[in-house]
Amino acid sequence: MKTDSRHFIVSLVYGSLLLAFFLYLILAGPENLSGYKHQLVAIISSLLVGVFGVLLSGSINLGIESPFLESKLGKLAVKATGGVALFILTMLWWKSENPPIKVEEIKEFVKEDGDSTRTMIDGKAKDLEKVIVDDGSQTRDVIVSSSLSELEVMFPFAVRVEGNTDNTIMHLNGEPEIPITSYDNGFELMKLRWGDSFKYYFYKQGNSNPEENSKLSLQLSNGTTLPLSTVNGEHSIRIPGSNPTPITAVILNPDRISEASMKIMIYSSDRDLGREKFKQALLNTSLSDKVREIFMQISTDGVRLRSAPVNSPNTILRTLNQGAMVKVLETSGEFSKIRLPEGKEGWVDSKFIEKIH
Repeated sequence: MKTDSRHFIVSLVYGSLLLAFFLYLILAGPENLSGYKHQLVAIISSLLVGVFGVLLSGSINLGIESPFLESKLGKLAVKATGGVALFILTMLWWKSENPPIKVEEIKEFVKEDGDSTRTMIDGKAKDLEKVIVDDGSQTRDVIVSSSLSELEVMFPFAVRVEGNTDNTIMHLNGEPEIPITSYDNGFELMKLRWGDSFKYYFYKQGNSNPEENSKLSLQLSNGTTLPLSTVNGEHSIRIPGSNPTPITAVILNPDRISEASMKIMIYSSDRDLGREKFKQALLNTSLSDKVREIFMQISTDGVRLRSAPVNSPNTILRTLNQGAMVKVLETSGEFSKIRLPEGKEGWVDSKFIEKIH
């Protein structure tokens, strides 16, 4: 075997540098590399070793007499064979159990990252749960507030009207318009509702004798006008409509009838209508359990409504009967402050109020 001194020197220098490179990797390089970096270093170093194999094979004369080996193709084949052989051997070394640098163990990092990710997810989940709870509470409060607003509008109509609900006497002294006021409610304007029976007794005083074609009429605040009789005796008309809003009325006297009077009596067509409608609205409202702690009812007859939360005869305002609906405003000791549908407020013993059912 003969050597080409020039190629041999180049191969020796290159091999020395390559050896220094591997010594650096083994002695001073990192103990572990990630999979991607480990693969990259393995390929680069194997290529460098392969180049060394090409140089080394080209600098050695094998001493074999062969026309093919003496040709350029033969020499190239020898170089390539040496380079490929060393490249494969070096790659096998990197893939072995004892490579120059080991592949980084990522299990622990995966576990740690998994734990931190799980902790982060748990934290986010708790934050999200708190947000959902807070939003749910706010939404529930909005729904309750909305329900209360609707019931507040209906509450004034939750009055049980007991038969004859209002009375008054009107005197006709030639006025063209006479507002109908309530004798039972301090001469305030009388409140009428659709379906009420408007009964009246018309009678003339002294020798007054209205002409046979003299006219009277009842004009409601909703614009409806109803004819009234001027014949002595009892008469009745029904208040038309479907709107539960209270209305007022005036008597129109275009013929200026005088020295006559009318006794007016109002009867409710359904004394439980307003209360029943309010009850159904309350029971059908979202979160009715919440609003039923505010709107309640009297549990027995003869419950005393008082001006103050004390058991004293001087504080009694009136008595309330079973089923009367109330709005609870506050509680003080054994008493609850309530408001009635007609707006009157007072105190009752808390044990005599119950949830509407």
